[in-house]
Amino acid sequence: MKRNRNREPPSPSPLRPRWQVVLSALVAVLVGVVAGWLCWRGSNSPALPKISNAQLDPTSARVIEKYLDSVRHAPRSGAAWGELGGVLRLFEFREEAGRCFAIAERLNPKEVRWPYLHGLLLATDSPASAIACLRRAVALCGNEPDTPRLRLARLLAEDGQGDKARRELEPLVQARPDHAPALLALAQLAEAAGHSTQAVSLASRCTKDSRTARAAWTLLSVLHQRLGDTNASRNASQTGDSLPPDAPVADVFELETIARRGDPRVLSDRAQWLLQSGRLTEAAPIVTQLVQDQPQFAEGWLLLGRWQLLRQEPAAAEQSIRRHLELEPQSVNGLFQLGMALLAQGQSTNASAAFEQATRLKPDFGPAFFNLGLALLRSGRKHEALTPLHQAIRHNPERIDPYILLAELHLQLGERSEAARLFGLAKALNPADRRLPALGEKIARVSGE
Repeated sequence: MKRNRNREPPSPSPLRPRWQVVLSALVAVLVGVVAGWLCWRGSNSPALPKISNAQLDPTSARVIEKYLDSVRHAPRSGAAWGELGGVLRLFEFREEAGRCFAIAERLNPKEVRWPYLHGLLLATDSPASAIACLRRAVALCGNEPDTPRLRLARLLAEDGQGDKARRELEPLVQARPDHAPALLALAQLAEAAGHSTQAVSLASRCTKDSRTARAAWTLLSVLHQRLGDTNASRNASQTGDSLPPDAPVADVFELETIARRGDPRVLSDRAQWLLQSGRLTEAAPIVTQLVQDQPQFAEGWLLLGRWQLLRQEPAAAEQSIRRHLELEPQSVNGLFQLGMALLAQGQSTNASAAFEQATRLKPDFGPAFFNLGLALLRSGRKHEALTPLHQAIRHNPERIDPYILLAELHLQLGERSEAARLFGLAKALNPADRRLPALGEKIARVSGE
């Protein structure tokens, strides 16, 4: 049969246009969903706070703008709002910070940071609201970290709610019987309630902790006086006066907030407090941030050197401190810390040179005179050590160490009467010092020979 050559070609397969229709429909749906989500996000996202930069320096303005941008990019993020609130609180935009913390807590109700920082913000102007915020924070974190519960207890005590404050502190002491800040707070509550004997027992457990030692001895002086023991009161007062100010309780959430500010001086101050309180682990990231982000900030290298010294890494500390002195050659503290690093490495002669230079720059620097005398002694220069040690006593008569070292030195030089005089002065300063009995026996043996 003949084929019909004039027959029209077959129409195209319907599969292709059907897929095009399906794909077009899917794209349209997707575009609609995205547009709807964007509209929903825009309509449901809280408005950004309006911040006036008129009173801010350019660096501070850039810091705030950075965290505003974070919220713009993630307006439903509790963390972004909370971090913005923390930065605004640092720059005293209090109302705006409070609103940010409230939004952050609403978006992320299981995060302890935001009710805690909100509570700190409200503590001065609205104690009742602050207590409510801190209660929510404690409900989330319990005893770890300890600062929310400590802050809540302190605020309750200041608000006249001593029994409730006590109930907040007891879980800390149950979990950690040596928790000195909680013990001291309980001692203060006992003293306020008139329970002096109980307060003495509690305060006595706080005298070895750098965060509470001075306050504990001061409280013990008051308590012993109240109980009629004037000698114990006087000794406690003298011991307290001889101690440095108590180091702050480390607050990890405050630390995070301060670090966001990026101000090297603020970071430096916080690192100093942590080093003074022996919180080396918590100080480490701040010190690292300082030397990495601000390599020309001399204080950062000094802090790194101090941190390394506390970790018993004197060689590394020497290098960090020398970097500090390159940036700030007349740094008295730098020269002092360099001397300490050299002394720890057994380089007594070089250490004495660093301490001597520090005393020339600061003629009333008692600790530098003391360590100069110590370095000279270790170098075998006993007679040369006498003058700086006497200078140490002159500038810091409340410190017992130079009295003891000088008494030992005069004893070695055959000057028993002077050694006895210095021993008596040391004993008057702190009769409980553990070094005194051995020194007294040495003096007595020399006297009997």
